Amino acid sequence: MVLVLAIVISTLIRTFCFEQFRVPTGSMEQTLEANDRIFVSKLSDYQRGDVVVFEDQLDWLTDSNEPTPWWRKPLELVGFLPNSSQQYLVKRLIGLPGDRVSCCSDRGKLEVNGYEIDEPYLYRYPDGSQVAASDQSFDVVVPQGHFFVLGDHRNNSADSRYHLCDGNLATPNQAFPDLETI
Repeated sequence: MVLVLAIVISTLIRTFCFEQFRVPTGSMEQTLEANDRIFVSKLSDYQRGDVVVFEDQLDWLTDSNEPTPWWRKPLELVGFLPNSSQQYLVKRLIGLPGDRVSCCSDRGKLEVNGYEIDEPYLYRYPDGSQVAASDQSFDVVVPQGHFFVLGDHRNNSADSRYHLCDGNLATPNQAFPDLETI
């Protein structure tokens, strides 16, 4: 009976409060490293600058052919192990619906709604220098119901700016994950 109660409570916490994830890539270095385990709160609203986990409904990730052991799924379901499906991404939330996000200002910084933003979390090389805000220029308005994300290690992140040219008339928002996936 105690075991059943523990599983029910754990499942409820995972479903409504917190969920455990594994960071799939090095795109968030040095804030988070590849394969780090993180707990994500489902109770708070997100704000610009937050680290967010979202479901990869835009197929940004490549498929993994690695089979999942049969015993892992039940443990993931109740929250004892992080989700291993590889269908979740971890990035920094830069733009909310309606925001104009552009790069780069005269000082080489990202701009959101015409204001430069400081990004102290950007990856630093061994010599102490910081990775550039972006190697490519862009100027976009985030569509309603979507968001714009970037990795902290910009040279190692296939993020929203990387996918700006993806899509067609049927799927025009390939660079903007859906808010409902957070």
